[in-house]
Amino acid sequence: MAFAWIPPPVKPEGVFHNWDLRLYSPDDLFHRTVDIVKQTKKILDKVSRAKVLTYETVLKPVLDAHQFSCLQGVLVTFPRHVSECPVLRQAAADATRTLEESNVEMSMRKDIFDKLVLYKEKFSSRDNLKPELARCLNYLIHNGRRNGLHLNEGVRNKIKSIKKRLSELQLQFTRNLAEENSYLLLSYEDLTGMPYSFIEGLNFDPDTKKYEVTLKSHHFFPVTRKCGNPETRRIMEYYYQSRCQPQNTKILEEIIELRQQEAELLGYRNHASYIQDILMAKNPQNVKKFLIDLTKKLKPPWEIEKKQLLELKKKECEKYNLPFNERLELWDFRYYTTLVEEEMYTINQDEVMEYFPLDFVTHQMLSIYEQLLNLKFSYLGNVQKWHDDVIVYRVKDGETDHLMGYIYLDLYPRPGKFGHACSIPLQAGCLDSNGRRQCAMAAMLTNFNRPKHSKPTLLDHKEVEQYFHEFGHLMHTICSKAETPLFFGTKVETDFVEAPSQMLENWVWHPEPLQYLSRHFKVLMHS
Repeated sequence: MAFAWIPPPVKPEGVFHNWDLRLYSPDDLFHRTVDIVKQTKKILDKVSRAKVLTYETVLKPVLDAHQFSCLQGVLVTFPRHVSECPVLRQAAADATRTLEESNVEMSMRKDIFDKLVLYKEKFSSRDNLKPELARCLNYLIHNGRRNGLHLNEGVRNKIKSIKKRLSELQLQFTRNLAEENSYLLLSYEDLTGMPYSFIEGLNFDPDTKKYEVTLKSHHFFPVTRKCGNPETRRIMEYYYQSRCQPQNTKILEEIIELRQQEAELLGYRNHASYIQDILMAKNPQNVKKFLIDLTKKLKPPWEIEKKQLLELKKKECEKYNLPFNERLELWDFRYYTTLVEEEMYTINQDEVMEYFPLDFVTHQMLSIYEQLLNLKFSYLGNVQKWHDDVIVYRVKDGETDHLMGYIYLDLYPRPGKFGHACSIPLQAGCLDSNGRRQCAMAAMLTNFNRPKHSKPTLLDHKEVEQYFHEFGHLMHTICSKAETPLFFGTKVETDFVEAPSQMLENWVWHPEPLQYLSRHFKVLMHS
């Protein structure tokens, strides 16, 4: 019998790390983390000892330290989002905690802050800094002041202690949610109204003769939108909103208290004032005024819509002999909004899904972005990646054929994986310490339902919109032209970070791109 030789996965050109995370052990992550902290501190210690203050001795090494920490750090922290191995996820969570603590130490170094201030005030004019570098300098100094580095040592130490504790609490909060894996056992009757394609994808418990429905987004949202049993929707909403409640409530209470303490130490009335100070709104009063004005404008149309929803609820309660309480419960909104689409606008989302098979949508979406942004995507099969599900594309400039970077699409749910949708930069395409531009890398994590026996993965329109939104973040990362790690890709002003994705997701609401994106899955199967 002849056996075909399969070559080992390769590392794509310009990629720094081996992204087959299955090859790493918890000890690997630990030792890499220790080295990152050590090397970053070494770079900053040299800045602290500098006698002659120039771009080369102050600003550049600070930026180099940031770049080194980001480039090396993502390899040891990313596994907590995607690894199937709980031991490796825990090691990555520990590495994240260590690096966050190191980042607090770095950001609270008054010696570095003083060097930056002195360099700006007395020496930076000699270097004729490029606009982006000048903005980096201003950004670092401004952040230093927001961290209290201009205050006395006693206050600084209190702020540092608070920041470390906040970092620890926030990581634990998200870690608890990420590792939450409870599920409800529901009968076929409990799932009245759910399409067969959904039910056949659930695990069936032969002992109880019931289906396992998790509290992950790919189960929660379909059930609360489509299930005709109000009690099922109620318990799904209750348990979803109660995830990790005992431990995370305590964490949240401590976070609120610490944030207030930090804000007061920094001279702000509260945490909201501290956060809004660098946003377009500027202060909580403006936010409150905006929300009050918006509420007034939304109230008249809401009264009309609420009446429609209540009429639908009353009609359905009468039809199925259910009690009608004359109000909309939290678990009613998604369900009756879906009914409005179906009954008033004759939109059947189950039928709509049949026109959005995932593979076809992906192919067409890439084609749209190739035309829109003048890019060229190439599928890479045998490359290093953290799971066999992951799909990798190389991205080149459509005009010059210059390599821009790589995108990694991790689209299906699995145990231990991040439970919602997000985009995570893996490698900044900024200039390295030698002035050479790196290629960019980014991963998209979603939780679309896996293909069934008889059907490919089908997306509803909301999922298509979500897909375009997250892909917009990937394009923001890949197409960024920033030269420094501080401002590369999605590291922009908070008020702007969602704008590119919100603009790009708008394609799915226009007839021409919708027609281009859609094709009935049976037509594709027989073509």
